[in-house]
Amino acid sequence: MHHSVSAVTTPLRPAHGQALFSRRAVDLMRRGVSACRAV
Repeated sequence: MHHSVSAVTTPLRPAHGQALFSRRAVDLMRRGVSACRAV
């Protein structure tokens, strides 16, 4: 079931998924930098 769902949603918005992933990556990097600075 999960496999079919991903198969259907993946071709719909590949660019949107990439944008979300990049945003999350940037957010995580900023959090990591701020955490390092706090320490």
